[in-house]
Amino acid sequence: VTQADDFVPVSAHLSSVEGYKIALEELRKRYDDNVHEKEDEMEGLEKNVSHLSERVEVLEEDKSLLVGQVKGLKTALERAQHSATRHKREAAQLTQRVNTLKVSLAQAINIAEQSTLHKLELAEISDLQEKQKRSHQRLNTDTKVKEVKKIANEL
Repeated sequence: VTQADDFVPVSAHLSSVEGYKIALEELRKRYDDNVHEKEDEMEGLEKNVSHLSERVEVLEEDKSLLVGQVKGLKTALERAQHSATRHKREAAQLTQRVNTLKVSLAQAINIAEQSTLHKLELAEISDLQEKQKRSHQRLNTDTKVKEVKKIANEL
């Protein structure tokens, strides 16, 4: 084997090694590019996660406020319902009281009318008695006048 024969395989081998170096550099470059892309993507995802976490916190605060408002509204509704029930009961009692007063007023009017009728009847009776008394007095006066005239005529 000559030296020239040994040189060809070494030269081919060096050429092959140089090709591997270039391929390795390409792979390293692609790897670095991929790592940078993934880092950028991860950074974007972390920003999204951070933004969404903040949004979740805000929504939880809003939810808490709304839950408080709902509880307040439920309490107000219950109070209003109790109040409405109480007002209905009071209205029914007042209606019953008004009806009782109407009956009492009707009875009082009836009694007053009867009393007025009784007074009128008594006044009529009194007038009749007064007329009878006057008539009787006139009759007595007439009788006495006749007696006095008779006596006067006899004298």
